[in-house]
Amino acid sequence: IGFRVRDTVNDQASLANWRGIMGWWMQLPSSQAPEAERLRSWQRFVADNIEFKLGVAVGAAVARAWGENAAGLETPTLDTWRATTRLPWVGFWFRELLRWGTLDPFVAFALAQGLAQTREEAAARRLAFEAWLAQEGYDRGAETLIDPQRFLEWQRTLVRQGDAAEAVRGSAARLTATDGRRGSYDVRPVVRDDGIEWIDAAGYSIARTQYSEALLTARPE
Repeated sequence: IGFRVRDTVNDQASLANWRGIMGWWMQLPSSQAPEAERLRSWQRFVADNIEFKLGVAVGAAVARAWGENAAGLETPTLDTWRATTRLPWVGFWFRELLRWGTLDPFVAFALAQGLAQTREEAAARRLAFEAWLAQEGYDRGAETLIDPQRFLEWQRTLVRQGDAAEAVRGSAARLTATDGRRGSYDVRPVVRDDGIEWIDAAGYSIARTQYSEALLTARPE
């Protein structure tokens, strides 16, 4: 594809060291970070050549694989992507890996979806994702661990949990066995025909609220 840089000393040095820059950007274990005076030229090389030029080349290759196997004007979907392109999921993620500077598709996903602010923070969330996989009965095969459909499914559970927490905070309750002077209580919901009853640790009904679908999660807040 041909990397290109400006005709300056630092940029020409970056071109000569493109493998080192690639390793640094992709966080290879043995990679070396740039010296302070070279950081800007390394970042420029990444943006112009790794993210853009190499990313475009990878995207074009994947698009070609889709076009050669898709029927007519079929629109790409996650349900059909692997079967149509005949590529493993890493082919789906390759351009995003270059964009975010990581070898882990989950990290790229978490950053792209705003679930983390740094690569380190995103990597730390993988444990929760893999725990969810086990809970749902999915295998831990290489393809499952980077399947974007599983990533999205897991993310939706986070949204539901957030909705439930917000519903709890915003639900108008009718107190039943307390005057509310404590301000807050540790309770769990019990669904009744006419609403939701909130029970404390001793089994006493503390309050009742109207039924809310958002409160019914696998792990109530």
